[in-house]
Amino acid sequence: MHHQASDRSLAQATRIFWERGYHATSMRHLQQVMDLRPGSLYARYGNKDRLFLAALRHYTDMARDQLRTCVEGASSPLHGLRAFISDLVLARGVASPGPQCLLARSLTELGHQEAELLQEVRRLMGDMEVALSLVLQDAIRHGELPATVDPQAAARYLQIELMGLRAYACLNRDGDVLNQHVNRVFAGLPGIRA
Repeated sequence: MHHQASDRSLAQATRIFWERGYHATSMRHLQQVMDLRPGSLYARYGNKDRLFLAALRHYTDMARDQLRTCVEGASSPLHGLRAFISDLVLARGVASPGPQCLLARSLTELGHQEAELLQEVRRLMGDMEVALSLVLQDAIRHGELPATVDPQAAARYLQIELMGLRAYACLNRDGDVLNQHVNRVFAGLPGIRA
């Protein structure tokens, strides 16, 4: 029971950081949203940086879980990957407050004085790239992509495109327009089979 309450509190903190960003989120606001006494928040996480690190990891775990669910529920790895990217761009699933990626937002928001946080953001983005590359490896094994495709390079391409699409989706939430761009992204994969 305590574990579930802790998970719920971390999910709430993650959402607040996701909505407001690191700098605009105060410990006072977090303790109000998480419904914790001031001492409880500090006892559990130590400080805002520790809580933010936990939120970043929670966010990445949610994204990986969503990717796994999309792939397992699809007719093929590439179809699952496309569903995952479409969900992120259209801000569907994982109780999303919007299309913007918490990791990408943090990458641009954090400065040199938050070097440890920046390092963790970069590490987690690398983890997501690896998760994408594993799905692409499965797509190659299923014959959806030619064996000559480099899954790491293709994962990097998808991550770059996804970051751009999610940023654009903050300006234009038209689902038809966004889905057309997702289709173009997948059409740009080398050797793609329609």
